[in-house]
Amino acid sequence: MKSPSKKPLKGVKSPMPKDIVPMAMTLAEEPFNHKDWLFEVKWDGYRAIAYCSGKNVDLKSRKSNTFNKRFSQIRNALQKLNLNAVIDGEVVCLNPEGKANFSDLM
Repeated sequence: MKSPSKKPLKGVKSPMPKDIVPMAMTLAEEPFNHKDWLFEVKWDGYRAIAYCSGKNVDLKSRKSNTFNKRFSQIRNALQKLNLNAVIDGEVVCLNPEGKANFSDLM
């Protein structure tokens, strides 16, 4: 029996989103685990959102201030990747033991 052919899904072109507000951390009384939750390490750094539209990359703080000059090496690396994406992450400086060192980041 021949399976029905599936047409590929096509995305809808839309402008690059602007002013995305990242989710803030929530203080909890104690650690917990749940199958419906994902967890990540709380790094000691700067929360940043990269708006990548090809070679045009704009790094913003969670309050929408520019990080383009402060973290120009990260911006340059993202420009070379030529992505169309919005990336939410934390900019950190790690010591030789792999621990975040906020004072080195300053």
